[in-house]
Amino acid sequence: MKLNEKGYSLIELLITVVIGGILALFILNGFKDQGRNLKQVLHKAEQRLEERRSAAQRLGQANAEGIEEFSPVTINFADPATTRTLKIDGVDLNRDGQDDNSGQNLTRWNRSAARWDFYYEGEELKLPANWELVTKIEELGDIPPIPNSELTTSIGFNEEGRPATVPDSPTAPTGSDEAPFWAIYFIDRKGGKIAVAVAVHGSGLLESWTFAANSNKWLGNGGRE
Repeated sequence: MKLNEKGYSLIELLITVVIGGILALFILNGFKDQGRNLKQVLHKAEQRLEERRSAAQRLGQANAEGIEEFSPVTINFADPATTRTLKIDGVDLNRDGQDDNSGQNLTRWNRSAARWDFYYEGEELKLPANWELVTKIEELGDIPPIPNSELTTSIGFNEEGRPATVPDSPTAPTGSDEAPFWAIYFIDRKGGKIAVAVAVHGSGLLESWTFAANSNKWLGNGGRE
């Protein structure tokens, strides 16, 4: 086929279209992966927090008679071992802290030491590639913190399933009367301004937040700012 000196041949045009399509496909898949990873991080973090919140309530009921002052049941995302599920289900009629059938250790209140003996099962929390826990506010870079939140990596729940402590009141948005709350942040180190957070309110309510880079704002449940 002869080349047109003033333009491109049909084959060249087809090759260009194919290459463009392949590149577009890679870019599209990249965006899809980012979206999946973002949802995955939020889901996993919320799941672990809800498990620990529920465990605190159940342990409070099961051990109420042996605890003079309830010690918080904690989860620390900076210590992956504590993100495993607490082992609390089992038969312990003689109250020796072990399952009567399997002999496995159970999470129970240690009366003599006045503390919890935590035992875990299952897998640790694993984040997708490039995602990291934010351990200090400076690690957010150009991303502002959620208004009225206090960054933390560890949450302790009381027997009512509420945070054992509340943060000191940070600067709240003008006109806001919302109580300050804890927030656990995660960021995609190679994805630009991509970050998520799970807020733990004083009532024990968990709320998902996603950073919207186009508006430079955090969006919570129902798209609230």
